[in-house]
Amino acid sequence: YSKKIAEVRSLVVDKDSRGLGLGQALVEAAVAEAERQNVYEVMVVTSSVGFFEKLNFGQVLKEKYELFYKGTTA
Repeated sequence: YSKKIAEVRSLVVDKDSRGLGLGQALVEAAVAEAERQNVYEVMVVTSSVGFFEKLNFGQVLKEKYELFYKGTTA
């Protein structure tokens, strides 16, 4: 998007490979790459809200499907 915001887009894991943590690993790698490039806002537009909320994304501006990464909890 810009030097300030990145987007996780079109994330799909094959049905036979779901439940193995691959989607989580891909999102975590994308967030880590964004942070490595000093981009600390990562956005996703999704219908799988629960999946991304488990990865510390949260709703902002009361948008229905737009979630932003809230940072690490450590």
